[in-house]
Amino acid sequence: MQTFSAELHSRFDIIAFDPRGTTNGFDCVTPAQATTYWTANHLPVTLSEVQNITSLEASFNQGCVNSNQPLVQHVDSASTVRDMEQLRLAMNVNQFTYYGRSYGTFLGQRYASLFPGHIRAMALDSVEDHSVSDDQLLVESHLAFEASWYLFKQWCHDNSACQMKNADLDQVFHQVVNGARANPIPAQYNPLGNSRPVNDWELTLALEATTAAGRANFGYTDEILFRASGGAGAPDASLARLLYDSSTGWSPDGTYSTSGTHRTITCLDRNFSNMFDTPEKVKTYADYTASIAPFYGRASFYQGAAQCYGYPLEPASPPPLPSPVPAPGGGQVAPLVVSATQDASTPLVWAVRAQNQMSGSRLLIRNGDGHINYTKSTCIQQKVDRYLIDLMQPTNGTVCTTDNFPDQPPIVLGPPPNP
Repeated sequence: MQTFSAELHSRFDIIAFDPRGTTNGFDCVTPAQATTYWTANHLPVTLSEVQNITSLEASFNQGCVNSNQPLVQHVDSASTVRDMEQLRLAMNVNQFTYYGRSYGTFLGQRYASLFPGHIRAMALDSVEDHSVSDDQLLVESHLAFEASWYLFKQWCHDNSACQMKNADLDQVFHQVVNGARANPIPAQYNPLGNSRPVNDWELTLALEATTAAGRANFGYTDEILFRASGGAGAPDASLARLLYDSSTGWSPDGTYSTSGTHRTITCLDRNFSNMFDTPEKVKTYADYTASIAPFYGRASFYQGAAQCYGYPLEPASPPPLPSPVPAPGGGQVAPLVVSATQDASTPLVWAVRAQNQMSGSRLLIRNGDGHINYTKSTCIQQKVDRYLIDLMQPTNGTVCTTDNFPDQPPIVLGPPPNP
């Protein structure tokens, strides 16, 4: 399904923009430094291991700032919102219609707050919320990712095609992850060509990514666990290796991505660098996340908030940061907020809280998992279209079903072909 419907394309001139710093990205370290960074085990347990990881984060972050002046100081959301206003002026329009998804929902809220009266209609799909402290947002995020594991277990229990259907999945998870820490699992059939064994960090990250993406990717989670636990013979983590290398920018020359674009924005928009400014604080919080989210909490923390450790620039406008969207009037209709019941990336509670702060706004809910709703439900698409085109708001709290998209086809990982 294309990003927008044919009707929207026929009604609007659709203009997209890249937030500051994302067009060309920010290279932060050398290829050799990036390889050291991405091959390290980012699931530290002891204080000494935490000190090693925080040292890597601080070095990476210093490189981001040193190598990308002066723009790197001005990639916070408020600065990007000012670019949006310049874009409006360049288009020579008084009002425009806005559709934002994920991070774009926060940009929409901030724009409407800082430049009131210039948005005709605003649909916010998979909402980021900055109105409460980062402490609270982190807990809500960890619990949302953790919930995706339990959704996977239910799917596997109900699906005859699940290879792990009769297994104690919690026990298998901990066995393979803990085992990979002491003895990394071979990955001999990775199509990318990297056969380096998979440790507990890389394995957990692959499992979290596939469950967080929702039902369409649960087959990948099943395959990772089945092969890593020896279900197909000797334990093999080729699929986990493939997913980890793909997401971290591994190249056939053995190096990894040098980019730090995401963190340059996150660390200016959030207060993480101040919250976790010593290895001891990092370890204490990581242990806490593991207590509330024993499957994904620690990995979620180290691939997220902990990456801002030692970031050498102060946060520009960290939460709590309410973005009061003006009440309807003057040709502007109240926003439409769209969320899913089981979105691991932007949980429903964030959308509910954001909607409650916007006078007259409506909440449209998709019953299902996965991130971004417009492309996952014909019902959502139709109601968003009617809102954007005709300014017709659905009844507050309307619930739509998820379209029955087929599960992702399996990735076949076998011995390399004969030369």
